[in-house]
Amino acid sequence: MGEYTGLSTEESHGPGWKAAVHPMISADCLQQWETQPEVNHAGEYEVRLRPFRRRVSLVFYSPRAVHDRAGALLRWYGTAADIEDRKRAEELAAGEKRLLEW
Repeated sequence: MGEYTGLSTEESHGPGWKAAVHPMISADCLQQWETQPEVNHAGEYEVRLRPFRRRVSLVFYSPRAVHDRAGALLRWYGTAADIEDRKRAEELAAGEKRLLEW
């Protein structure tokens, strides 16, 4: 993720990861992430991030929790993929289809 966002491992730990999140994402959303991680975060998301030296991109993110044997949350890990180009292509194809049907 550091190569993508420009944040070092140290910078992205704790609350530092929020520096890569697009500012249009509400503070409420970020607050919910921090206060209810076990409930709300495993899954799949499309999130706007600010890539290092590039325009803002839509990223598909799939976080997973790691728990100890007692069920306590130890850490999060996940995968992320830039899907901006794919989404734009889908939107163009949908627009072309609408024009052809008109």
